[in-house]
Amino acid sequence: MTASKTLDATLVNAFMESAQSVYSKMLSTEIQLKEVKAEKEFSGTGDISALIGITGPDGEGMAGISFPFELANQLVAKLMYREAHMIDQATRQDGVAEILNMVAGAAKSILSEKFDATYKLSVPSVISGKSHSLSGVKGAPFLIMIFSTEGTEFQIYISFKKED
Repeated sequence: MTASKTLDATLVNAFMESAQSVYSKMLSTEIQLKEVKAEKEFSGTGDISALIGITGPDGEGMAGISFPFELANQLVAKLMYREAHMIDQATRQDGVAEILNMVAGAAKSILSEKFDATYKLSVPSVISGKSHSLSGVKGAPFLIMIFSTEGTEFQIYISFKKED
């Protein structure tokens, strides 16, 4: 297996493991991985997405998460110990950013330990709007993980370009 494929598999595994842990521990929610795929371009199927930059000694990229509004409200309500109907737009955006920050932070720790290297994360950004599209790092495909919880799908995606 090439170093490139090892990094891709390690990225997916780190984010998958981190997502399952964060959702279980912090959101009291079990998630199921339905599919992993690679695409050159990606259009989010959710209504709200959070993005975070990731850099390491072997390259740079971004990770993101995308939810339908209803699921975002449910998860943010669990995170903040509130009822879903009490979640307003600002709270939803902050909560979605925090969910990604927790998942990416845990994945960063796994990657740093696996490769004995330092990875850094940016501050998350949030985008709202039905069927918005996202651009990844030029020359790097998206690795998309489709999860399901509470009967609804959401995606976690990574676009990472390795240095030559």
